[in-house]
Amino acid sequence: MSPLQYQPLYLAILSVITCMIAWRFYTSPDDELSEKGQPNNIWICIPLCLVLVLWLGNRPVSSVFGDTFSYSHMYKNVRIAVINASMSGEWLFMWIIVWCRRAGLDVNGFFTVIDAIYIFTALLAVQKFVPKNPLLGMLFLCGSLMFFSYGTNGIRNGAACSIVLLAMAFLLESNYIMAAVLAAVAMSLHRSVALPLASIVAARWIIRDPRHALYIWIGSIGLSLIGGNAFINFFSSLGFDDRMEAYGSKDAENYGFSSTGFRWDFLLYSAMPVYLGYTVLIKHQVRDNWYRILYSTYCLANAFWVLVIRAAFTNRFAYLSWFMYGIVVAYPLIMMRVWDDQDRRTAIILLAFVGFTVIMNTLYW
Repeated sequence: MSPLQYQPLYLAILSVITCMIAWRFYTSPDDELSEKGQPNNIWICIPLCLVLVLWLGNRPVSSVFGDTFSYSHMYKNVRIAVINASMSGEWLFMWIIVWCRRAGLDVNGFFTVIDAIYIFTALLAVQKFVPKNPLLGMLFLCGSLMFFSYGTNGIRNGAACSIVLLAMAFLLESNYIMAAVLAAVAMSLHRSVALPLASIVAARWIIRDPRHALYIWIGSIGLSLIGGNAFINFFSSLGFDDRMEAYGSKDAENYGFSSTGFRWDFLLYSAMPVYLGYTVLIKHQVRDNWYRILYSTYCLANAFWVLVIRAAFTNRFAYLSWFMYGIVVAYPLIMMRVWDDQDRRTAIILLAFVGFTVIMNTLYW
């Protein structure tokens, strides 16, 4: 299959599955699906995820998939890569490369291992967050704007963020030891996940009122408009991630990935789960501790991106909140009772959610 056919085929299959499930929700009598849920459909998710892992993992090594070509070069030159990364805190990723090489896997075998971590860890997290209907929860996750991209391009960040999502689920279950272990594992894959991890801690123990998280998010827009590039320079000086210094530099356009400037289109996309959370938690005053922490975590992590929105590769910073986008949207629809006609609203939101992803990826692919 040609590399150029991969994403269109993914979007086509995603659209068909979305229409089928949305139709079932729209036509279900008396909100039967949202009331009873479908806990057994996890067994449908597993083979679908396995097929997706094998398909993405065996993609052609092409610059069409962004960093796929760079990771392929790194994998083939594993000794040089390990030496260059010897002083890095992201040691686990290099060890995965070494283990895959010692096992005799080719580069596609390595990609399959990383995609398995990315997708099956996300599935485990979805099962914990929305056990009433994990198939629908996984559909929201796979229908997120950048899910495909982080299975083929930013694979290391994608795998790390999936582990963070699972760590968050264990934290909400009060399994603090497992949450801490998974957080350490995620950091050893990509240390930029320190941002969502810090946001989770703040949402769990410091910012207990979701309105305060909302105010921080709104305030970050005003500060970003006023402060301009000052926040990029400030955060770069903290050593949060040395990649940030490169992305915020005057030579950032040489990296050839993302345009700079205040991205109103991305901001509007980020605002959708913020508005949904406002509707559920503040307007309707529906109480759920898991969703409160999910919502506040998203607002805090996304607020950081808003502050540095003018940096090149802005979507890579946005992903540090967007990776939980699908769960933040799916959780109140599946696990909470908000509206009288919840099944129909779920169908409409699902169609709009995936439809936006299809349109945006079609335009920019």
